[in-house]
Amino acid sequence: MEYESTRRLASWQVTVGQATAVAQLAARLVTVYWQLGDGARDPLLLGQAVLKSGLLIAAVALYRRYLWPSHLLIAVWPVGFVYAVAIQHVGLPVVLLGLLAGAGLFLGARGMRTLQRVEKLRLASVSPAV
Repeated sequence: MEYESTRRLASWQVTVGQATAVAQLAARLVTVYWQLGDGARDPLLLGQAVLKSGLLIAAVALYRRYLWPSHLLIAVWPVGFVYAVAIQHVGLPVVLLGLLAGAGLFLGARGMRTLQRVEKLRLASVSPAV
């Protein structure tokens, strides 16, 4: 029974992480749309936006299948957060939203790692003895 409750909790954590990643992707795509709509045609900014959007799309699409998307998102989150707080000097609501996103990504990475470990234990207990 403990296996099932652990798997259920980890699955909920993964859902939180994936929803956070989807929200980040939506915010990124809206930002890219606004940048292109303002007539800003800086090739460097456009390339950066395409790269970030592509990575987020890949991470969202593969989030539940592999471990790396959740770990990639939680690894790069502090870079963007520190940049926004230290260099851009964003307001308190944006800081709180960023912390909430970080917590969601952390839960997602923890849930993916737990699901992977639980699945390995389940497979080890089911495998036939030779």
